[in-house]
Amino acid sequence: MKNTHNEILNYSYTWYGPKNKCGKLDRALLNHQWSSSANRTLKGLGRKASDHVCLLLYNTEFQRRKLYILERSFEKSEVLIALEEMDANKAPGPDGFNAKYLKFLWEVMDQDIAVLFNEFHSSAALPTGSKSCFRS
Repeated sequence: MKNTHNEILNYSYTWYGPKNKCGKLDRALLNHQWSSSANRTLKGLGRKASDHVCLLLYNTEFQRRKLYILERSFEKSEVLIALEEMDANKAPGPDGFNAKYLKFLWEVMDQDIAVLFNEFHSSAALPTGSKSCFRS
């Protein structure tokens, strides 16, 4: 059975399966092509249509200047802010170095840590050896 946004919003049951069986819809994930081809405003469904409040997710177009924030390299100040927010006694990785240690040696290690973050950001891979740990 073919549905449009209006049909979905006007029925108390919103899921059509084999043999036109109806069921309640909890969430809907939409891609950009589908939402732009429908050319309508998407709305959340009310309680009559769902056991839970329905969450309709759809892809909105990012403006280029907003994407820059995601594409640019990390700044050392951003890494330091994240480090400062960490619990001092928690180790961020299997190497056992806790945040207190990294905070104490920040001025010595800041360049190396910045290189690590930016290399990971550009390649999505950690440098060789950084995932190694020894167990006794």
